[in-house]
Amino acid sequence: MSVPILRRDELLDFAKISAILKQTDTQNELKVIDELKQQCVTHSVSKRDFDSLIKIIKSEVIKPEIVVDSQCLPECIHNTGDEYTITDNGIFLISGKFTNEVCPHPIFPVEILQDIDTGEEKIRIAFKRKGVWKHDIIVDRYDIATTKGIVKLSNYGVLVNDENARYLIKFFCDIEKLNENNIKPKFATGTLGYSKHGFIPYSTDIIYNCSNNENKRRFSLYSTKGDISIWKNKQIEIMAHIVPKIAIAGGYASLLIEKIGINPFGIHLWGETGLGKSVALLSSASIYGYPDIKNGIVYTGNATSNGLEPRLAFVKNCAFYLDELSMLSAKQIDDMIYLIMQGQGKARMSRGGNTKDTYYWNLVSISNAEMPITNDLSKGGTYNRIIQIGATEKIFGNISLPDIAETFKNNYGFGAKLFIDLLDNNNILTEIQQLKKQYYNEVILHTEDKQANAASCILTAFEIARKYIYKTEQTLTANEIIPYLHTPDEISQVLRAYNKLCDYIQANYKMFDKSDIGQFQQKWGSTNSDNTETNIYPFKFSEFCNSININEKQFLTGLKQHDLIKTSKGENYNRVKIDNKTQRMITIKKLWLDSVTGQPVTTTRNQDIFEEIQDDEMPF
Repeated sequence: MSVPILRRDELLDFAKISAILKQTDTQNELKVIDELKQQCVTHSVSKRDFDSLIKIIKSEVIKPEIVVDSQCLPECIHNTGDEYTITDNGIFLISGKFTNEVCPHPIFPVEILQDIDTGEEKIRIAFKRKGVWKHDIIVDRYDIATTKGIVKLSNYGVLVNDENARYLIKFFCDIEKLNENNIKPKFATGTLGYSKHGFIPYSTDIIYNCSNNENKRRFSLYSTKGDISIWKNKQIEIMAHIVPKIAIAGGYASLLIEKIGINPFGIHLWGETGLGKSVALLSSASIYGYPDIKNGIVYTGNATSNGLEPRLAFVKNCAFYLDELSMLSAKQIDDMIYLIMQGQGKARMSRGGNTKDTYYWNLVSISNAEMPITNDLSKGGTYNRIIQIGATEKIFGNISLPDIAETFKNNYGFGAKLFIDLLDNNNILTEIQQLKKQYYNEVILHTEDKQANAASCILTAFEIARKYIYKTEQTLTANEIIPYLHTPDEISQVLRAYNKLCDYIQANYKMFDKSDIGQFQQKWGSTNSDNTETNIYPFKFSEFCNSININEKQFLTGLKQHDLIKTSKGENYNRVKIDNKTQRMITIKKLWLDSVTGQPVTTTRNQDIFEEIQDDEMPF
């Protein structure tokens, strides 16, 4: 194309130059502009003014046409601005004569979800591919504000990569700003339980915002299904048996913990397989939702502490159901109990050095296994936080287990909602406080404070449910639950270890008397003249403590507090003289009893060779 010769005034004429460039193809554009610049030199026209004119012409005259297909917009998107083309073929950013691909398919922020606990916001994303809209992507704001975060959307099927990530970030920001009157924040949560907006999931004003697929699935299971009369009648039928009755009461008790201000506790069902323990869990879980063990709201016991924390935080105030703990070791079970009952997870740091959010919960855990959840080596806190119910015969009597399970899998979710509705009544709350106090006074005579609190909470919850939900004459009394509570002696790890030490000494009595022993053996200590005290060498006492996994210093301090050892002033040891030599020994008072709170039983065998010495006789 030949370039026309222009007059001086035509070289800066917008219409004239625009017409020339419109008739020029892209390959010759630079050549034509260069020849017009030569004419500018000839006519003494400023090259800077000419370059500015060319820039304006390119951005205004040669700008691609903006196209927006309304079929590609969600209802909440009313304004897309004047620089985006949006069709089924994708979203494009128009910048001057250049077109940049934002995303090869329609995608929009459609909902802002504000967490009711933390105030943090998440964004719900909707996108269209192959003619189908998807609306189930919920991400943190960080994930649509950084290139590192936004490429994670590819996991959901969004076609985003490092090339178009920055354009998609800008698009999300622009669209939200242009439509902020239509995309308003909504209150949301990722947990169940009490909140300032009501009890989740029964508060209709709260949206679930958790992006965790497993929790999302379980959240939907906390719902009602079937016939409430069928569910209620089957519940009343199985309440004729004590174990399912306590399990059902525990389910309701979890909803009371927050109201009466006590700590989390657990109920554990144990016994041989086939007695109906899992069905008892299922019966209690039907209070809340779909009670299936594999696909419902009951968790399996095969989990680490890290795996349990988010599950507990998700359930929050609803009862936490754990089926089959038999696959865990004694230490793992101990750690699990302490984790559940302390009501919060570990404090952790992020890679950036900031403190991560800590998980919190306040609930009743209901579990089962073929053996007790505690053992002789368990800490006292474990005994104190768990009510254990051993089953020696069929839990449901002659009632068909498959019939119970099938009934509750098809009719569930009514109890918890009805119970929560009751708690809105101030008269009911007053009645709860009175019942709790009454039951506490009945059971505290047989156990310690934490167990009494747990038992009174269970009894109170059952009485409220019995009276207002089931309307039945089936009651749960203190006398029915007291046999399952731990006594003070059972709770104390020191007293349990003391009893084991007594057994240990009795089983090896020849190591403490004057009788002969083997050639390569040595005495472990001695017994006093009236057979009421036994001295043990410290190294042998340490061996015993290690064998039962108890801290030696803790054990000695506990024995001293219970007046079960004789000590020298200011020490946990006793100074004795054996064969005219001063020895530091552990002197155990011999109370060979099932309960150390009873009367001592002495034996008549074997006299001792030691005599106790006074402090002023010690050579050091």
